[in-house]
Amino acid sequence: MTETFPPLPADDLARSATIVGGDDPGLTHLGIGAGTYTILVSGEETGGRYSLIDMFVPAGGPPPHRHDFEEMFHILEGELELTFRGETHRAAAGQTVNIPANAPHGFRVVPPTAEILAERRTILMANALRFRSEFLPPKA
Repeated sequence: MTETFPPLPADDLARSATIVGGDDPGLTHLGIGAGTYTILVSGEETGGRYSLIDMFVPAGGPPPHRHDFEEMFHILEGELELTFRGETHRAAAGQTVNIPANAPHGFRVVPPTAEILAERRTILMANALRFRSEFLPPKA
């Protein structure tokens, strides 16, 4: 059985390759909580398809939340304790975690720190980090 696929669209010559390093001048660095989030590739640069963020996070992490886009973490250094739909998991350096859109989740850095590459799908980031997120109330 042979599968057929639609033809690829034409190359969009208005877009260019993005090559960056974490210390490149001109990158946006955001202080979120006690962490530093560096936008390596913005949604503006990918036509709104995804963004890539280098997250340096000290001990702690965001409260349980959910949002309407896919989110993927690749842990470069350290370890995370992840809560996904109420279940706790651990992920360490070299591991990758994908969180489906709309799924309740949160994470906590196992001290002292962690560095994470986070990819977020279909979110536009230009000069600021804009999330459509809903923080969930703590469990009683």
